Amino acid sequence: MLIDHQMTRLRLGEMLRRVEIARAVARRSLSFARLSPQTHPYATASAKVTVTEEALTVVEEAFRLFGGNGTTCEYPIEKLLRDTQAALIEDGENRVLTMRLGLLAQQLYAEGWAQG
Repeated sequence: MLIDHQMTRLRLGEMLRRVEIARAVARRSLSFARLSPQTHPYATASAKVTVTEEALTVVEEAFRLFGGNGTTCEYPIEKLLRDTQAALIEDGENRVLTMRLGLLAQQLYAEGWAQG
């Protein structure tokens, strides 16, 4: 059985860890949005980028575990791979959002944010 292999268990453990990271980031972003009187688009953009990239990493690893069977419509991994790739560009492409986050960091630094 595939699960009996030590490297498979390592890969599954790594995938589980990444899913938990994504969940924590999504929950933190949701809490921030609910508790703030005025939402900050950079907080949600940062969460969107992190969650979708972690999701893609996990789905690609699962796809590799499935091997050639992952390309068939018989298993849901094929649809998950398409959906996660689409999530990278919907609601703002991840690189553009990350570039805007970098611009915010630059502006904050210029205002003395990092100097304590």
